[in-house]
Amino acid sequence: MPDDRTAATLIREVGLLADGPVPWGRSVRHGHPGAFVVELPSPQATPGLDLAIVGKWLERVPDLRLDGTRPVSKELVARLGTFWLPSQPVLFVGSTPGSVAGRVAAIEKTVPGDRKPASSGFWLHFLRSRAELRVWWAATDAPEEYEDALLDAFASGVPAAERATLADATIVLPWAVLRSPSGQRKATGIANPQLPEVKAPEPPPVTRIVDLPPAEADGARDEAKRGRRPAP
Repeated sequence: MPDDRTAATLIREVGLLADGPVPWGRSVRHGHPGAFVVELPSPQATPGLDLAIVGKWLERVPDLRLDGTRPVSKELVARLGTFWLPSQPVLFVGSTPGSVAGRVAAIEKTVPGDRKPASSGFWLHFLRSRAELRVWWAATDAPEEYEDALLDAFASGVPAAERATLADATIVLPWAVLRSPSGQRKATGIANPQLPEVKAPEPPPVTRIVDLPPAEADGARDEAKRGRRPAP
């Protein structure tokens, strides 16, 4: 297992051709299916979280709970920090059967607390070092399978001692990945992290039906007044 745990190394480990990188916030040059990886230029000892942005997230989502109770911003920051892996530059792995460029742009635009356009990876928004993030990608017609492979490759490179320090040591995922395609989910203790889904209102039920004589329907009476029979 190589010591280099960068995004490009992970992508090559699973047999894909790495492309990139581009800085976070710039357009990815791949409008096709594929997998993508978001990383820092080098490992970082601590996450360096923006307390103000975490506070805005908490303010926007009144139902958010931490271990069953309403937290304060510092408590959320502390919990997010318990999943940080100091030896790993890779922070997020994703994939899409559509456009990689579109999916990455959607993640970048999604405000923490919103479900759309793409809420996966929203922890990335809490970093003060967002400007340092960079995105790598790889084309594949089996994006979900390769996303799982990338996550497995990532987990295999995390030292055992570091794994043991995680708040949930049973599931090892990049810091901003909360759930794998196979269904593995971090036990973060954070519930209701997004606003409730707004459903379109249903049309009101029909309460009255009026039956018209044949001559009253579809303009037939007007046709009769003009001395013409309605068209069959």
